[in-house]
Amino acid sequence: MTSKGITNWSNIKDEMLAASERVLIKNPSYLDGNPPFANPMSKYVRNASAHIKRIKAKYDLLDIKNKSRVFEIGPGVGYFLYICRELSNCKVIGVDLRFEDVYLDMINELSIRDEVKLQTINSMNVINFYNTKYDYIVALGGSFIRGWELKDHKFFIKNCMDNLLADGKILLQFNADKVTDEVLEFYNKISNNGTNNDPKYAHYNKFLFIIDKTDNI
Repeated sequence: MTSKGITNWSNIKDEMLAASERVLIKNPSYLDGNPPFANPMSKYVRNASAHIKRIKAKYDLLDIKNKSRVFEIGPGVGYFLYICRELSNCKVIGVDLRFEDVYLDMINELSIRDEVKLQTINSMNVINFYNTKYDYIVALGGSFIRGWELKDHKFFIKNCMDNLLADGKILLQFNADKVTDEVLEFYNKISNNGTNNDPKYAHYNKFLFIIDKTDNI
């Protein structure tokens, strides 16, 4: 589906917040109890404002150009894809490992259901990029990398690079418990922003990387 034509950030944010409210009204069970008793993934709609703020900050890091092609691995409730589509008129597609009920409810409310596909992503398996090359490939959270070794990460990055346009960028953020020191060293070497040292990125942890298109992996 194409952009709704919302180009003002305040209006886009309001629409996402309104969508999260509609989901909560339709599914009051998402509000029942507190973790670990509530659906853990419902935090993305129960605390929508905070999550949207964090996602918008990641969007801003990439300086996404108008009408770019964006591929996201693990879009979850769809905030990043929606922001890209509405704010930069991007052509977006996402692939998720599973469809949690709250994910489906939100991507339906945001009218991006057609842009999100189900796909299994395992170590050393080629990702289906649907015969398209992208300006931006994004993965925020990276639950799919659990248990991966360095060779798996190198294969994954090579796979992404093969499907990235010449001036493209990869944005990755991993949880601390999913990467070893060896893997962290690899990403520090190939990333272009030095998130561990650059004050510009001090509010992010050391597991966020921006990687330019390169053939030297």
